[in-house]
Formats: sequence, structure tokens, C-alpha cells
Amino acid sequence: MELGERLKVTRQQHGQTQQAVADQLHVARQTISSWETGHSYPDLETLLQLSDFYDLSLDQLLREDTQAVPKIQRQIVLKQLHGIRRWLVGGNLVVIAVLVAVLFSWPWQLVAPIVIMGLGVCDVVALNRVNRFQAQLAPKSPLLLRERWPWLAAYLWLPAVALMILGGWGTVQNNWAAGALAVGTALGFFWLIMRTQSAVSPFK
Repeated sequence: MELGERLKVTRQQHGQTQQAVADQLHVARQTISSWETGHSYPDLETLLQLSDFYDLSLDQLLREDTQAVPKIQRQIVLKQLHGIRRWLVGGNLVVIAVLVAVLFSWPWQLVAPIVIMGLGVCDVVALNRVNRFQAQLAPKSPLLLRERWPWLAAYLWLPAVALMILGGWGTVQNNWAAGALAVGTALGFFWLIMRTQSAVSPFK
């Protein structure tokens, strides 16, 4: 019996409607229907909630469906990659938008900081997602960046802010300090990556 069919049979045996189960798990009724028809699979955390709700072990839920675990893992991987891809595409759209703005004679010294900031935000989010995904695939959780270099996590923001202020002022005045602005912004975003990186549990 496949996982979806087992979920449906177990729900009916417990006298529960799809809506009642959905309310218990805080998901949409259509999500329950999708699981029961085999169009998608619950993630590992939701499987644990289902096993508690139906008073069944994970082995009982997954028994006979040899493809359930690989499909769940594939679904998790695709979800992670989709999030990373979305932010990388966003960064490219920022570049395209700025190039169009330059074609319409916008002053480059004012546009450059916008480009750097936009790309930096997209990179911070994308790299955090990559780091999180890599940590989940690793056999054991690696040290966070701020745990490897605590002094950087504590003080890197100081030169970053100083260079951004100096570079921003110089860029607006006569474009002599665009390099300082770029370096300061890069340091600032690296500091953000260190501060916002979160620990995750590896896939089992």
C-alpha cells in the first residue's frame, strides 16, 4: 500500500475528514488531498505529526511504499533549489533593470550603489540558503561562520560601515571612492551572512 493510500485509509478508520486533519496540521485541505492521491508527499516533520495524530509509527506509515522516502527527499531538495534559484534570478533582474536605467541616461555614480545593494541582498539570501542546504546534506552539522571566526562576527561591521559611508560620500561628490563603497558593502554583506546563518539538522 502506497503512503497516500495508507494516509487515506487511516484517516477514514479514525473517522476524520480531510478538513479536520488539515486543521490539526495547520495546512490546507487541498494539501491533505494531494498527499492522499500521491501528487505530493508530506515533509519529514509533518510525517512525525501524522504518526502522532494517527498513533502509528513511521515504519507503519511508510511500510510497503519503498519509493516514499526517496520521493520525500527529492521534494525537499527541489524546494530548496527553487528558493535559491528565485533569489539568483532576482539578482539578475536587478542588473537588467539598472542597465536599462543607464541606457536612459541615469547618472552611473548614483546607480552603482543601487546595483551593489540589490545584488548584495540577493547574494546574502541565496548564500544563506545554499549554506543551509549544504548543512542538511552533510553527515554532521558544520560550524557556523560566526562560530569559526567569532571576532569577525563581532567587529566586521565597523570597517564595513566606515567604508560604505566614506565610499558613498565620495561617489556622490566626485566618484573617487566607488571602490571603497564596493569593498565596504561587500564586507557588510559578508557580516550579514555570518550573523544570519542558522544551524540546521542534517537529513537522516
